[in-house]
Amino acid sequence: MSAGHEFLKKLEAVEAEIRASSDKIAALQGTLPDENREEFSSRIDMATGSATLILSGKCKQFRNLCLKNIHETTGSSKESVDGKEDETAGFPTTREDLEGFWDMISLPIQKVRDGFTSIERLKENGWKENDNMEELKSARTDKTMSTNTTKTQGLRKKPLASKNDNNIPSPGDLQRREKLARQKEEARQRLLEFKKAARDKMLQQNNGDAEAVGAE
Repeated sequence: MSAGHEFLKKLEAVEAEIRASSDKIAALQGTLPDENREEFSSRIDMATGSATLILSGKCKQFRNLCLKNIHETTGSSKESVDGKEDETAGFPTTREDLEGFWDMISLPIQKVRDGFTSIERLKENGWKENDNMEELKSARTDKTMSTNTTKTQGLRKKPLASKNDNNIPSPGDLQRREKLARQKEEARQRLLEFKKAARDKMLQQNNGDAEAVGAE
């Protein structure tokens, strides 16, 4: 079985599922209560409209790609869903192409399913919004945010672990410390020598000035 046949079979199953669910949801228009009828009717129209859009758009494009792959694999006569000229005729359609397109349309297909599911749950609840579920969801969200904040604060307060539990410096640490100590000592010696040289120079200048005054 070619990749085109494989994905075409998946597509046809999804299309049949969406059409059946769309017809079922559309039939609920006659069961709507007078209260909020327009709102619920609009939701049903949006759900069935999204289903029609995905079937006539992305699903049809994917069907054409599947048929193109079948034609290229088997050498059979090429079919077309809408009879239009194939813009990708010069490029082969591979399994990877079909897998990528299938992944791309899976998300909007799932959104259509979720839309149908929300309307079915609304009907099961007597066409009333389930406020308790919304409050529970909000409470869970607040609790999760609070827990995450507490964990973050705890992590900030937690002291950094020592690389050496016994506080025993490694040989590398000892070498770095000794080198730093030598550098500090050398800098201190240079400073002392500089101060001594400056002091000697000042004394020489003072002595020279005194001799000059005595000669006058």
